[in-house]
Formats: sequence, C-alpha cells, structure tokens
Amino acid sequence: MQRVDVHSHVFPDAIFGRLPDGLTAERFPEGDQVGIRATGGPSAGRGAPATIRDLAQYRRAQEAHGIDTVIVSAWNKLTAVAEDATTEAKLSRVVNEELTAVTAGWSRMYYLATLPMADGARAAEELSRAVEEGAVGGLVTVGPHLGLLDRADLDHLWRCAEQLRTPLLVHPSYFINPARLRGAALSNGVGYPFETTLAAASVISAGIVDRFPELVMILAHGGGFLPYQYGRLMAGLTRHGGHQLSRTGLDYLRWFYYDTALFEGPAVRYLLDLVEPTRVLVGTDCPLTMNDVSVVDDPTLLGLDAEQTALVLGGNARRLFRLPDDPAHYPSRARTTP
Repeated sequence: MQRVDVHSHVFPDAIFGRLPDGLTAERFPEGDQVGIRATGGPSAGRGAPATIRDLAQYRRAQEAHGIDTVIVSAWNKLTAVAEDATTEAKLSRVVNEELTAVTAGWSRMYYLATLPMADGARAAEELSRAVEEGAVGGLVTVGPHLGLLDRADLDHLWRCAEQLRTPLLVHPSYFINPARLRGAALSNGVGYPFETTLAAASVISAGIVDRFPELVMILAHGGGFLPYQYGRLMAGLTRHGGHQLSRTGLDYLRWFYYDTALFEGPAVRYLLDLVEPTRVLVGTDCPLTMNDVSVVDDPTLLGLDAEQTALVLGGNARRLFRLPDDPAHYPSRARTTP
C-alpha cells in the first residue's frame, strides 16, 4: 500500500550560501545545526539539523518507515526570519530554486513552493513561477508577524492557486512567542495548533471559502484545534461577530483538508469520522523532533477498511497533487500546469 507524506521538511545546505542581503547563516555547533538571522533583527533561535539539510539522510529516514513518495516543504521557521517583504521574496526564490534542484534528482520526491506571505501579489507570482519549475503546491506560512489570512492582498494568491489547481499547505511559524509560551514545549504543543486554528478561522470569517470554492487548503497538524472547537467558532462569528455565514459549521470544516500529525490514534479517528477519509492525508512532520509516523507504521490506527486506508495513506495525495498512479514511475516533474 503506497504511502505519500505531504508534510515533511527539508532545507538544503546550498540555501545558506545564497542568502540575500540582510540575512546571514547562524551556526549552532553543539547540535550541528545551521539557522538564519536577520541583520539587526530576529533569529530563528535554532538551526536545521543535518537530517533536514542533507537529502540523502532525509530520504533514508523516510524510507525507514515505508514512505514511498514525499512532498517536501522548506522549514519555514527559518524563512519566517525575513520579515521585510522584499527580502522574504528574494529568500523564497532562492529556496524554491534549490528545492527544484534537489527534487529533480530524486524519484518520488516533489516540493511545495515557499511563498513570500508578506505580500499577496508576490506570493502569487512566486507560486506561478515555481509551479512552472516543478512545484506541486505552495506553503502558506502563518504567524504573529504576518497577520491573518483575511488580508485583502492575499486574494491574489488564492485566485492563482485556484486557477492552477495547486494545493496549499497552511503551516505555522511560531518564532515570535508570547511570554507565556516561551518554553519550547508549550510553544510547539499549544502555539503551533493555535496559529493553525486562527488561520483557518480567518479564512472562514473572511468569506474566502465562498469566493474561492475550488481552492484546496490543507491544514497542518490535523487542523490545530479547529475540528474540536468549530461549533464554538461558528457561534462566536454569528452571535458576537455579526457574520452571515452561507454554510454550516460542518460544511466549512469539510471544505478544508487535514494531515494526520496528531500523535494519537483516537484523535486521528475523531478527525476521520468528522470530515470523512477523503479529506485526510498523511503528514509526518519528519524529520523534526515533533514528528508523527504512527499511522504509517501502523495503519490500523486509522480504524478504516482497506479502501479508505489506501486513500488516507496515499490516494488522496495523488489525486490532489495530480501525481502519477503508476508506482513504478514517479518522475519528479510529472505535474503539468493547465
């Protein structure tokens, strides 16, 4: 049974030698990590380990869990350091050029384009360019430094992705922490899913679902807290926010797609029951410390029949990203733009 991982991270070493002006590589020798620091500005606070920078090590880690095909994205904890819109756009271009180069050399490896989210028009332009070069989707970074996804300028990106039929993975980048979340455990365990939930809520409240109904948006980390609190969100939007919503809460919930990075079988099964197996894809967050390979190691945790299990493990991803069906032939640039 084929396994396709739609949420895992790489950051090729070559990127650090091509950083645009205003950004410098930051070494963390004690952990063999390399990060990025903005001149006179923020640091990512940690660096990418060798398993993210070295594609051979990364691929061995994935193959150890029987993952056949990977759709990688850059580790946006590093790219989010570029808060200036121009610098972010330049860095995104460098990252995508390097991801194009490394995925071209690996069968069954594709990539999501890093997008300069500070400027919606630039994000759309970079997505379009990267798809021409081989990207199969885009990485939407969310976090305190970028505001919400209801910004008017982001309509350029949603329109572009919808027209290209290009899925977008929404992933938090929480390098700016409130005081109460400065500990690594709470920042990751609470801060990340909060950011995903807030991003999804802003998509619903801004009417993006209705204006771009064919847009494909995948929420990382199982959708954060959204699947559990969607009822409260709907009540808040209508009772306190005065929103006139065109769909039920469950309909909005089922418009999104979700990965399986939830760590516990009962949580994954709840999500599957709520949104149905056609809306859930394998996402491991490999090879970072907070990875979750549970469902690829033991697909029975999904609690599904064989046909539905095959959809979650790989079928849904192949359909959304338009990957080849033949497992013996996965050219790295099989995708064609319409």
